Amino acid sequence: RAKYDDLRELAEKYTKNKQYDQALEAWLEIRRLRPMDELPHKRLAGIYLTKQVNQPEKAIEHLTALASMESKDSRWAKRVARIYRDAGKFEEAAKSALLAVYTDPYDLDGHKLLAELYEKTGDKAGLERETRVIAELEKWIENNRKRSTLGS
Repeated sequence: RAKYDDLRELAEKYTKNKQYDQALEAWLEIRRLRPMDELPHKRLAGIYLTKQVNQPEKAIEHLTALASMESKDSRWAKRVARIYRDAGKFEEAAKSALLAVYTDPYDLDGHKLLAELYEKTGDKAGLERETRVIAELEKWIENNRKRSTLGS
């Protein structure tokens, strides 16, 4: 426990000071010590996505690990989808966006991302389905907004 705490403190310092080579080394060691800990995955993904390091394919590994640990929050799967989308890998992006909407079926942003990717991959049936889901979800969100303002 003490080794983890000391190493984490050092890794955070390196990260804050943008000493990314040392930070990567420290966070990778922390991940080896505690593979199911979310924090090293978050920090490693963030470092790999910095302009200085710029290794999005390595960030995907850590974001995918975070997405697999998550049962309600779709942000990690959406981030993976956007990285793939920005790299022109639309099929992989669509798979991650689909995971995002399975993780959080009420995430309007996730559905819009999936629709965009279905459009890019030429998946007409998927795009039609997502277009219907988005319309229903927008109505549902608006109705809940009205209901919550009436109740207060």
